[in-house]
Amino acid sequence: MLDMYSDFTAVSGQLGSHIEVLEIDDLVAWVRGATDQQIHDKLAEFRATFDLADAGIDPIAAPLTQEDLEWSARAAVGLDALARDFDLSALAYYYRGLGATRMSRSRRA
Repeated sequence: MLDMYSDFTAVSGQLGSHIEVLEIDDLVAWVRGATDQQIHDKLAEFRATFDLADAGIDPIAAPLTQEDLEWSARAAVGLDALARDFDLSALAYYYRGLGATRMSRSRRA
């Protein structure tokens, strides 16, 4: 993971990589823009790639719902589009949003 103090020029020079600094809104736009057909196709890809476990196999996991699968497919379509749009071959991500900040503050209180 790179943080804001990383020297992107030095990282690129050492690793030969190109670094894009992206905003979470870039991904949000692609996720929101996923079409029903793209989600349908991604769900088919999920089913062809993974064995989806029945509820109860893992005692601590919640049952997998169709809504969960569709959200996962929508997010995957968005990530695919983000990677394609920015020609990404890898992605490192860290985001500490408002919810995490609130939790941290409440634990200190």
